[in-house]
Amino acid sequence: ACGKSGLEARLGDIRYNTVLNIPKPQTPSYWGIMVDGDDPLTGEKVVGSINIWTGTTDLAAQHLVDLVRYMNGEISTAQITNGANVQNWATAAKLSAGGGQGLATMSRAEIDARLASSTKLDGKSFEARASATPSPELRAALNVAKLRGQDAQARNDIPSPGRAKLQATLNLARGSAIENQLINPAMLQLAGASAHASSPGSSGAVVSPLGLNNPLVWSRFNEMRENALAARGACLMAEAPEPSGMTGLADIMAKKFPPMPNESPSAQQSRYDRMFQYVQRRYQYAIIAHEMGHSIGLRHNFVSTSAAHFYRPQYWQLRTKNGQAQVACTDAVNDGGTCVGPRYWDPVTDEEQSQMISMWMHSTVMDYPGDVSQDLIGLAITDFAAARFFYGDNVSVYTNPSYQAGTSIGTGITLATDTFGGLMGIQYGVRAGGAGSSGVDNFHYAQLQKNYQVIKDCRPVTPRQPATWNEGVDGKWNQIVDGLVVSVGGQATKCRQQPVDYIGYSQLRMPTEAETHGGFYRGGPSVVQASSGPPRLRVPYAFASDNWADTGNVSVLRHDNGADPYEQVQFLITTKENRHIFDNYRRNRTTFSLLGAASRSFNRYNVKLQGIAGGMGFFESIYKDFGASQGFSFDTLWPYIAKNQAHDNMIAATVAFDHFARELTRPEPGQHYRRASVFQDPVLRSATDPDDAGPPMGTGVFGQTQLVIPNGTTGFLRDLGFGGHPLENRLSTTHGDFDVEYIENAGSYYDKINTAILLAESEDRFVSQSRKDFYDARFRAVGLADVVPDGFRRLIANALTGDRSILAPRVQATAAGQPILDVSASTASDPMAARYPKGPLGWPSFWPSAGPEICFASQGRNACTNYTGGNFAGITPTGMAPIDPQIGWEVQKFLMTWTVALIKANEKTNWTDMMRIWRLGQNTSPEIEQRIEWQDPISGEIYYARDIGSECLFGDAANNCAGGKVVQKGIAARVLEYANQLTAGGYKLDVAKWPAVGGRPAGFNSAGRAMVLHHPSGLPIVAQDPAIRDITPEGALAPIRDCDQNVDPACVPLTIDKNHWAHELQGYKSVPDYLWQAELVFGWFSAPSTRGVF
Repeated sequence: ACGKSGLEARLGDIRYNTVLNIPKPQTPSYWGIMVDGDDPLTGEKVVGSINIWTGTTDLAAQHLVDLVRYMNGEISTAQITNGANVQNWATAAKLSAGGGQGLATMSRAEIDARLASSTKLDGKSFEARASATPSPELRAALNVAKLRGQDAQARNDIPSPGRAKLQATLNLARGSAIENQLINPAMLQLAGASAHASSPGSSGAVVSPLGLNNPLVWSRFNEMRENALAARGACLMAEAPEPSGMTGLADIMAKKFPPMPNESPSAQQSRYDRMFQYVQRRYQYAIIAHEMGHSIGLRHNFVSTSAAHFYRPQYWQLRTKNGQAQVACTDAVNDGGTCVGPRYWDPVTDEEQSQMISMWMHSTVMDYPGDVSQDLIGLAITDFAAARFFYGDNVSVYTNPSYQAGTSIGTGITLATDTFGGLMGIQYGVRAGGAGSSGVDNFHYAQLQKNYQVIKDCRPVTPRQPATWNEGVDGKWNQIVDGLVVSVGGQATKCRQQPVDYIGYSQLRMPTEAETHGGFYRGGPSVVQASSGPPRLRVPYAFASDNWADTGNVSVLRHDNGADPYEQVQFLITTKENRHIFDNYRRNRTTFSLLGAASRSFNRYNVKLQGIAGGMGFFESIYKDFGASQGFSFDTLWPYIAKNQAHDNMIAATVAFDHFARELTRPEPGQHYRRASVFQDPVLRSATDPDDAGPPMGTGVFGQTQLVIPNGTTGFLRDLGFGGHPLENRLSTTHGDFDVEYIENAGSYYDKINTAILLAESEDRFVSQSRKDFYDARFRAVGLADVVPDGFRRLIANALTGDRSILAPRVQATAAGQPILDVSASTASDPMAARYPKGPLGWPSFWPSAGPEICFASQGRNACTNYTGGNFAGITPTGMAPIDPQIGWEVQKFLMTWTVALIKANEKTNWTDMMRIWRLGQNTSPEIEQRIEWQDPISGEIYYARDIGSECLFGDAANNCAGGKVVQKGIAARVLEYANQLTAGGYKLDVAKWPAVGGRPAGFNSAGRAMVLHHPSGLPIVAQDPAIRDITPEGALAPIRDCDQNVDPACVPLTIDKNHWAHELQGYKSVPDYLWQAELVFGWFSAPSTRGVF
């Protein structure tokens, strides 16, 4: 087949199909590309040309081997990353179990609370209502609405009216003061511009976040590139799979290439070389298979890792113990071997993890797999089926009588044919029963074995290595990665899948209404009716390519892994977290760039999470209009939908929202300390470039113990902890005069400022084909803010204040507030080890209807305290200490810009009403009785915002919010409320004229404005601050003397710098000013005219 030995075909010689290895390293470069010769008239293939850039293969193989060695303890942290304060990364990677499947489980109570987050109910009330049996009228209506929801799909090659509207909105700010504020050093660095770059002209478009230096623009360019490359059969190094199946693979590689006792350096290097060459050959085979797939007509198929029905049988062997484990999980369990269910209840077992269960979660080489191990095992079932169909017009049909058209299983198979599930994802079901039913009753994919019997006839086998195996080249033969055989209960076994027959495609017909049971079907011919015998069904191999990928279709993602939305979001989140110490650090890479790191974070992970979560907003919008038109109250209708039709999607949305909140509130890694008690600041501050002189020497000063926040993920026995990321872009300290040219890491600053985009964007990329799309399409402009509205407004509102304690992650502490440290840790390799926290950090969760919570991973469970005495997993920390979330002005102005601009495109007036701020003298005085006011003590300017009520955060709402804070609900109102709090701390208030009334503190008017006292000269009276002291002429420190010239005309008025609250207020005024200016520029109201304002 390859010709005579030594034959070399000239490039372009159409007598030969060629596989060309291109050894010259190029970065960036393709990994592989298909450039076949086709007949231009008939389209027939003339010659195949498969091209592999072997330098790219070498890079991927070397990176995998380095990670294997790192996890096996053969190389140190310093040898693999230049990030500091990395704690127990290998343990964290093992706990991730293939990218999130091994994360903390959630109890039924937390699941109900997450489902209730989009309603006005608490978890218990939600469960009671959603579990009720719907009336026949309601059930019939729900069936109709369900059909409409199943028709929702998104494509990335469809023009987006929302994006056009957004661009028009952003153009309003081009050349304005808003744009100039956004072009800061961080954005200039990101654009690769010098610090002296000017904004006008073409260079301004490059550096401006409102122009090309915008993650939404990067994302769109990336989509266009992917579609264009896919049309050419080209695949990039950037599309390499994630090394997330490392737990089992590291152990297996240690067995295949075991270290010898007293191994010499040369022997060790020889072992590493053999390991590298083994991985290199496996990768080379996978890339050739992928590009040959393009050559024979196969397109990318990004449903493979989501379509659990067609996972390799080894997956179902491990998951169901050879089909015997079929008991459904009904709540979180400690041992995943006792039941089968969603991963938030059913944790990965040791048997599954050691045999790399994630490796078997795909069905084609044409996917971009999420897990690196999936590129090690070759062709799969969909590859053979597609080639047979293309070249023989033959399709696979089931022969099992239980799979016949119209049967319980058959109806489910029919409705899963030729669909990838759209915004809901792939759904599995059995024929619905009961009066008035239609379609199917859906079940979770984990019950596929119980309902569909995906594997059968399991039998013990004795795996043997082939006679041709060369241990000196490929290491010791391994039953799993080399033999593709798994063991259940210690016994190697193999199982069969459902038997199929092959028939011509022309013999198929469309299913009848009876065979679909009135369900939604938009597929092609799928039933074969022989002259004699029952109607058989075509096997519904799933397919969706580049034009459907990464746009919100839950099952169509590049680099994903997971069969339900929860698994997918957890895979993306934990992979992103684990990759931090590699992706965001230079690690001596000449190709490292800020833009590359920031773009990877945004496009490869966060945009996909946004798409999965934001789709729920589309369904919520559909059901709001449907309920109103049908005569159903939405508040009482939606619980049925969230519980019974969008259960896993809603859970995934809240998990994604928690991730975005964590991105925004991420602390700085490294040493932290607490300021002196006189500042009344409970937050642990970072010692990296601190605002003051930094932490005291020693650990006993100020009655507190210093804490070191780990960098990236950390493993704690059964729990995975998320740590800090550096906010800043650090420069080299080892390149002399060239230090400024070597950025050593990409800061978390970019993730923080992009959070508002992910939360507020209302993207409309849905396929338009319904009447309503052409009648009133406003319902399509939805985003994550509409899914968890309470979480969105709490997060944005409090991020725009300077109160660091509300958004702060927490560390478990003693009753006295001292962080609990891992004092028993060995400091042999890390001198800071004993100052790391003993357990994972707790992170605020803002979506719960009853109020925000702090969630810790504890004993394999996700434990969230709700501050009313209840909790999900049986723990309430003795104490908690907040850690600075690193949200300052440079982040806040982006939060305001993106939220104001993007929410406008949302076309939801509730958000604009909640964010609108008025500045008297430049706006007309709004006729709003329920309002909050703030007057700047220095300029005298007065601001208004709508008062929509207050709420208790992190306290006992039934006990006057004990232990927490009562704050304004509205976003603009919260900004003005915080400004009033600073005013009250920085200035003397007129408590005589404005006494305390009806719960309102003294010194405030009925609209919540702090009423400042003034000296006879008109200057506001700055209050005495015990935290600030004067320096005497002798160099000693002395308390500042109070001054009120109304009492003592001879005293010297205090300046703003003599009160830290007044000093903070002076800087904080920029927030309401910027918010007002952004709303003006982006067209929320008209600019003041020459006619004046009355």
